[in-house]
Amino acid sequence: MKVILIGGVLAPVLAIIVLGYASQQDGKAPATGPATENRFPPLKLPAGFKATLFACDPLIEYPSVISIGPKPGAIFVAIDYMTGLERDGKVKSEIRLVEDTDGDGYADKATAVAKGFNSIQGLAYHDDTLFVMHAPFLTSLKYDKKTGIAESRKDLLSGLGLKPEDNKSRLHCANGVVVGHDGWLYLALGDNGVNVPRPEGDRLIHNGGAILRCRPDGRDLHVFSTGLRNIYDIALDADLNVFTRDNENDGGTYMIRVLHSFFGANHGYPYDYEERPDHALKPIGDFGLGSSAGGVCYLETQFPKQYRGNLFFCEWGKSIVRYELNRAGSGFAPVKEIEFAFGDPKDTYPFKPTDIVVQRDGTMMVADYADGQRPKRGRGRIYPIKHAGGDAEPAKKQPKSDLDKLNSESYFDRWEAQLAFERRGDAGRQELGDAFRANKIGPRAINHALHALAKGRGGAGLGDMLALVTDLDPIIRLPAIRIIADLTDPILVKHKLDAGRGDDAIAKTLATLKNRDDPRVMREIVIALGRLRWADAPAWLAKNLTKPDDVLAHAAMQTLRRADNWPAVLKLLDQPADKPIRKIALRTITDQYDATIVDDLLARLKSDNFVPHRREYAEALARVYKKPGPWKYWEYRPEPRPVNTQAWERTAAIANALDGVLAD
Repeated sequence: MKVILIGGVLAPVLAIIVLGYASQQDGKAPATGPATENRFPPLKLPAGFKATLFACDPLIEYPSVISIGPKPGAIFVAIDYMTGLERDGKVKSEIRLVEDTDGDGYADKATAVAKGFNSIQGLAYHDDTLFVMHAPFLTSLKYDKKTGIAESRKDLLSGLGLKPEDNKSRLHCANGVVVGHDGWLYLALGDNGVNVPRPEGDRLIHNGGAILRCRPDGRDLHVFSTGLRNIYDIALDADLNVFTRDNENDGGTYMIRVLHSFFGANHGYPYDYEERPDHALKPIGDFGLGSSAGGVCYLETQFPKQYRGNLFFCEWGKSIVRYELNRAGSGFAPVKEIEFAFGDPKDTYPFKPTDIVVQRDGTMMVADYADGQRPKRGRGRIYPIKHAGGDAEPAKKQPKSDLDKLNSESYFDRWEAQLAFERRGDAGRQELGDAFRANKIGPRAINHALHALAKGRGGAGLGDMLALVTDLDPIIRLPAIRIIADLTDPILVKHKLDAGRGDDAIAKTLATLKNRDDPRVMREIVIALGRLRWADAPAWLAKNLTKPDDVLAHAAMQTLRRADNWPAVLKLLDQPADKPIRKIALRTITDQYDATIVDDLLARLKSDNFVPHRREYAEALARVYKKPGPWKYWEYRPEPRPVNTQAWERTAAIANALDGVLAD
């Protein structure tokens, strides 16, 4: 029997293997179809929903993560032998295409399309490309629909977490990968951190868990948000708002957290969430102990309306949970956790969901690890979940044109239409412009249409966004501002991490936009000004940030830091105590090892007799008395924040000042 041999970058796939081997548990391969259902008790679901058993062993085992397939009735399944069957690295992981070829709703064929991976924790399929996260690599493969072969393998990035030989658990490293319709790959990273040589020649180093972004070819890798522990997946809603569900720190005080994230956000792990929660972006849900895995935002129409736009996440060893999202101020309202699917207590192999994806027809596919009988073979399962009736939508009518698809209620339809316009280049952009002028772009289509327009050559995309951002409708303004930030961020324009400031004229254009009453619009402007590293941001925020909520205040703090104008930030400490900007400025200067900041605080400590102010200045100085030592991984349940040990040029001056305070 021929097998796949993939030794390294760009190695061709020589052959494929069609898996029809006998189950090692049962001695023979069980038939697929309704009879297979009798092997395991059914999932428990809300009224009106039904789950069938799409696939089980021997077609799959140890399913760590899944992705939509290249056609209806098919999904890609990552078989993670490295954390299942073997932990010594001898048996590498693989990707299988699992298919229902006869249309009866049950898988009857599993084809290994790629082999030779480390522990696969992230998998996404888009535009005939498979993206695979297997620490320390992000790898891409082109999938040929005619031959069923995934080839042209390329390791886009390395240094995402630890190598398998340096991390026996295979955990807390490279996790999920999600493709956004903005053209970015969103990467979920555990808190072993990253040390990535970027294709551009410089190096991205980050200690701790984070969300990263890069282009589909690996270029322009950058940090999106930080302060995370071990997120396994990222969920994007229809407007490209980013959500994730973080894992608790093995019985410590950091519990399961549902988070709305945005560019520059710091979620507080491993110390600030407890020590200084006002320095971290608060979660929208803070729950008990647990182990979170894959998740998705449901954006199709097969489920009833109350479920659309909900977040669904896997709780390992327990259930699928969901969260209804509602906007509040510049962010989202607190969420409640609702159990959606759970296993039968009588099941010999308890329900251990690892991942969720939504098919083009709205069916939710759930991967179930089923057991962990190392070193025996695993009893993995794949369940499709559908709604049987009620207020679920009838079968969709096929849109007649790309413009019809762009206005569809189906997210998949809208995304496919967006790609069609982008592929037509200037002609597609002209067609979209005409549709805008004729009011043929509906609310659901706007986000996709703007991202298609942003692909204009020779700066045309930026010009279109600058024209559209003056529109007072937040549905247009919000994506336009985000796109402008991506098109003008100096790191992405100059393709280097040490890129300096962005375009001052663009920053002034955003800062002078009229009618900024919508707090979401204000949030996006603040984030964009930070990405441009606008030096005048401190003064602008002092004038315009009057009653920020917690989300907007956090965005402002990060923008003040990015402004790289410490004299202007320190001047904000002269504002009255009841002004929000003063509190934000005080948080901003915390833990900043900068001589300008220290010298200003030392002077204030001498001249300011107001006791609350002196206390604030002394605390800020104490935090930067010495610098932290070399970073050391804090393990799954961190000890309290370690003492800083490295003296720097202002250590002696700070010591003298604090001695004086103690003697006062």
